[in-house]
Amino acid sequence: SNIVNSPNPKTKCPVGTAVSTPAVGGELQSHYDRIIHTVPPFYNYPPSMTEEVQGLLGIKIGEYEENLHQLSKELLRSCYRQSFHVAFGSNNNDQSFSLLNNPITSFLGIGKYRHNSQQSRHSQRIAVPLLGAGCRDFPKDVALEVAALESASWLLSESKEEDHATEAEMVVAFGLLESEDAEALANSIEETIQLRDAANTD
Repeated sequence: SNIVNSPNPKTKCPVGTAVSTPAVGGELQSHYDRIIHTVPPFYNYPPSMTEEVQGLLGIKIGEYEENLHQLSKELLRSCYRQSFHVAFGSNNNDQSFSLLNNPITSFLGIGKYRHNSQQSRHSQRIAVPLLGAGCRDFPKDVALEVAALESASWLLSESKEEDHATEAEMVVAFGLLESEDAEALANSIEETIQLRDAANTD
């Protein structure tokens, strides 16, 4: 497994990975069951990584020696992949189909339903900021591109099979301050999905 569900609040979280810890404190616990921690890279200064972490993420630093910004983008993509993985579980045998919600507001919700015969219908929701766009110095357009690529990948994952058992709604909700950013992200996700669908039908 690439992700750690950690009961230990001191668990280390290397750049590009994610860990999950219990929500502590009355305010957090009233809204969330768990907190997922991920560490985006600095856009202009991607980190060095041990071979173990490179293997964990499937990224070889040596391949990006002449393009460090591309390495930063790959690590940021990993942050989303790892966070979605720990939020929604790692059972790749679950069958699902995807559903894209596209509210163009300062809040973007992206959802899909997972079918699981062993669970009653319930909702799983993860709130996500635009990773990397703050003090990590990713240009906003690059941060939006990465968020769109990984959101589209998540929506499309395991979408070829359906099991009409009980349904569990899974939602990724992006907290974006500007409605233009929400619209750009939603449009980019839709375009990415359409391109991949077209490629798969060729």
